Amino acid sequence: FANDDLTVVIEEKPHQYFTRDGDNLIYETSVLLVHALCGTQIQFVHLDGTEVQIKVSEIVEPGSIISLPSKGMPISKQPSSFGCLIVKFIVTFPKQLTAAQKAELCEILD
Repeated sequence: FANDDLTVVIEEKPHQYFTRDGDNLIYETSVLLVHALCGTQIQFVHLDGTEVQIKVSEIVEPGSIISLPSKGMPISKQPSSFGCLIVKFIVTFPKQLTAAQKAELCEILD
């Protein structure tokens, strides 16, 4: 390095709710099985401070994603362009069911 070179090291800190994949921002959310099957609305605060609300009316399978274009991280050297915000769903199953609940589910889902 010459005397007038400047080296900048940028280190990302882990975030409690978001991870980054290039220009995309990933948010993982848990939904109960009943909401995965019947629909739900999720809400969270984006890194930029805005509230994000997503209505989900389709069946959500474990690992399903919703991609929101232009809601991710700024694209380097394109300051007015943004990557996607990717919402990943983790479906939470009940820990136990009564015999009556199992029978009712079998009847409904069979």
